[in-house]
Amino acid sequence: MHKKEQPLLIITGSVDASELMSLYLLDLGIAHNVLNAKSSLKEAQMIKKAGRVGAVTVSTTMAGRGTDIKITEESIKKGGLAVIITERLPNRRGELQAKGRAGRKGEPGVTYSYESLEDDVIKKFMQGRVQKYYDKRVEKSQNLPYHQVPPKIRRGSLRRTFKKSQQKSEEQGEGQRSQSLQFDNILKLQKDMFNESRQRVLQFSDIDEVLNFLSQQLSLTLKE
Repeated sequence: MHKKEQPLLIITGSVDASELMSLYLLDLGIAHNVLNAKSSLKEAQMIKKAGRVGAVTVSTTMAGRGTDIKITEESIKKGGLAVIITERLPNRRGELQAKGRAGRKGEPGVTYSYESLEDDVIKKFMQGRVQKYYDKRVEKSQNLPYHQVPPKIRRGSLRRTFKKSQQKSEEQGEGQRSQSLQFDNILKLQKDMFNESRQRVLQFSDIDEVLNFLSQQLSLTLKE
């Protein structure tokens, strides 16, 4: 694809993975841009150019969101934008958004998605289950006659493993967002109480009134 100058958008699951991919491309002598959500304004401008002929862009799912990739007429003749997803992403929504970058508004384009049992989301959520599966297979293979071929890994089992790990990742992300929202609400409540107490203190005309008020607030806090 790169040899025929088709624009490439390579999607990684993390900033670390995007930087590793960048080093790999540099070793191959392939010029490219890296977008990893570190500079939103600059990256929004760069993502627009990802549809030019011969462009190679490495990006996380967060980078360049909300900015359309403009496909040039020359790029359309080359086959349009090719999106390459290098791993199973932490959530399905991000995966669908990445795939949706190619072939928008009737333009030509193609998406390739790669998965591995060494992907971060698999290792984090399903490593134990995967290891058990393989240990069991190895044990069965050792007990087979030398002329008998071990059974193939069932594709359905792998697909379920990938899907389950992504679901667990989404559940964890949802829990973290919910907890973050709760913390925000608590901080807002504390700030409102502080501002209310501050306004009352500013209205006092005597230092003794201030000290008495602070003493009362301290007593209430200690009782709670």
